[in-house]
Amino acid sequence: HPEVKPGERGHAPRLTDRPQKLLVFWDTEQPAQKGPDKKQVADGVQFILDHIAQGDVIVHCHAGKSRSTAIALGALALLHADK
Repeated sequence: HPEVKPGERGHAPRLTDRPQKLLVFWDTEQPAQKGPDKKQVADGVQFILDHIAQGDVIVHCHAGKSRSTAIALGALALLHADK
């Protein structure tokens, strides 16, 4: 979540031993000024595509029901477009 400080609920852990991509935006079902833009979504999907061949990729958000799911499904759709 935007504006969440380290140690507070909703703050993503920072990795030091592997690549990490942090996308910070509010989750909303309505258009919002602090919602994701197309570049953020494309960057998140591309990060998965760039790293999945090296092993597992963790996609995480605070609630785990729409932001992370949407990014993961976007990557899976591209990875398995033939199915």
